[in-house]
Amino acid sequence: MTIGFRVSNILAIIGLSALLSFCVGQASASTQATILNDSLHYHLNKDHTYYYDEVLKQKLYSQLAITQGQHSQVNFFPKSQSVKLITAYVIAPDGTKTKATKYFVRPSQSSREAPGFTNSKTATILYPQLSKGVTTVSHWRITQKTPSPFGFSLFKQPNFYIETKKQTISIDAPLSTPLYWETKGYVVHKKVVNDRQLITATLNNHLGDYDEAHTPSNVDFNDYFLISTSNNWRDYGDTWWQFYQKAIKVTPKIKMLAKQIVGHDNAHAAEKLYYWVQQHIHYIALRSNASANYIPHTASKVLQSRFGDCKDMSTLLITLLKAVGINASPAAVNWSNSYFNYPLPNTQAFNHMMVFLPTEQIFLNPTNPLAPYNVLSLTLHHKQALILAKQSLLHHTPPGSADGDRYSAKSVISLNDKGDMQGSETITATGDSTMALRYRFKHAGSAAGFANSWLANTAYVGYGKLAPTNLKDLAKPLLLQGQWESPSALHMGKTVYAILPLGLDLIKPEHLSRFISFGKRRFPVVIGAKLQEHNITFTLPQDYHFIRTPKSDSFRNAAGEFVVRVTTKDHLLHVFNYIRIARDIYSPEEYPLLKALVSRYVQASRMVFAIQKDDEKPQA
Repeated sequence: MTIGFRVSNILAIIGLSALLSFCVGQASASTQATILNDSLHYHLNKDHTYYYDEVLKQKLYSQLAITQGQHSQVNFFPKSQSVKLITAYVIAPDGTKTKATKYFVRPSQSSREAPGFTNSKTATILYPQLSKGVTTVSHWRITQKTPSPFGFSLFKQPNFYIETKKQTISIDAPLSTPLYWETKGYVVHKKVVNDRQLITATLNNHLGDYDEAHTPSNVDFNDYFLISTSNNWRDYGDTWWQFYQKAIKVTPKIKMLAKQIVGHDNAHAAEKLYYWVQQHIHYIALRSNASANYIPHTASKVLQSRFGDCKDMSTLLITLLKAVGINASPAAVNWSNSYFNYPLPNTQAFNHMMVFLPTEQIFLNPTNPLAPYNVLSLTLHHKQALILAKQSLLHHTPPGSADGDRYSAKSVISLNDKGDMQGSETITATGDSTMALRYRFKHAGSAAGFANSWLANTAYVGYGKLAPTNLKDLAKPLLLQGQWESPSALHMGKTVYAILPLGLDLIKPEHLSRFISFGKRRFPVVIGAKLQEHNITFTLPQDYHFIRTPKSDSFRNAAGEFVVRVTTKDHLLHVFNYIRIARDIYSPEEYPLLKALVSRYVQASRMVFAIQKDDEKPQA
């Protein structure tokens, strides 16, 4: 779902935005391309219809930039919007201009995926004769023929990855139109001429930057300019609620269905209805016009068609809940790796709709087919949430907790005197961990194929099988059980040094190392609050004994804690370790604490041991 609508020809450089995902350390963003000028001018009418011109001028320095910047395009809805290409051309290094003549309009990608349900289109121009050092120029005019019920708003940021020499945003509006703005990095001026006001925001010399691993979206720490005709989230939500109120109607058919689903189990009515919508309504985006981004279909229509987008699925669930006397409301959020709190109402603040149960103060996401009841993915934690009701409320989704995301693996492993290993595995998971594992097994194929592929990347290789319980039964914690063996894993002799095998344990302690980077962090790190637990029992052949075992260790700081506990008895080694990550996100200032915790835990979890064969008894 996309709530709100903002057309922009900057799609021409969206590909460049992903540039540094694989170019960091090889070339800076500014060596790939430079935005020389990005000019955006809005002319706003009293009824909040408008047109705007965007002129984008960028210089391409590399073959990759040429590949990603070879076209400019806009998406639009013909019924409510019109698009006009004013000009587009290429300037060669010697100053020669070549006009872009390849221009075409065709159904958008979403229209091709759902023909008959959306009429959005894409206008595209292709730049000719591109080579290193050329400059591309495009000028689009987009006209919004029907006003948004939310008024006018604009959220603009410079391209994070590409150097921008100058960006100018201007809004020419009637003096009677209220305009509120917030900014970071932009210089804003206001000028009044007769009955018009001109708001101009300018950003100069914005340097291209690059991401660090596991950061939030660069939206969170990039410069921005936000302007809106509204400064009240409650009024914004109340306007939105009017569209949902019309769609949430309990019909006799819906009431009968709700009672069939719930049966006599009223204590779990909300949970049963949630799972029914999640499993019986197919997600598909349906946008017949721009307003469809925020207006749901009626619950009856969704039930009849058995498909819909997040607005539709949430509307149906709310209606079913209402049919059995449970109060629920739509909740607009941003489902992404952005955790930015928008200071003013605007159409880009939200891109997803969920369900909020005020009595229980919980959020439900029926669009996610892998999410258990009252479980949100990491990318839905800490999010601004606009609860739509007669008196709307700006709320927040809850943060993650270590107790809410648990992974536990129990490994029983034996070694024989030939060096063969055998093991069994029992894994349970809840929270975000269960969603990740369910997704993995949903696309895994056979239990043996998955296990063999996993073991092939371990120290001792081997083969086996690992099978989950019913993946569709989200009401129960995920349980995985498996067996494996690794023939000739060790070369047995008088003394043997080895690393303790983990077998089919799918989340190894060293996996946390990917959240640790060299040097200081410049941006926050998103790791997710979690509790991971490993319980390993390792048995030796009868004629061997331990001469070296791993050491126990424990550590605690503000980032979390871990325990590694090692015990031995006769031919048996038992290792129990767990780590608790306290929070989802750590700031650059808090990162050293996280680094200290994770680094020491990974080091303590490296289970090196040594065994020795018992002396043979002297012959009589």
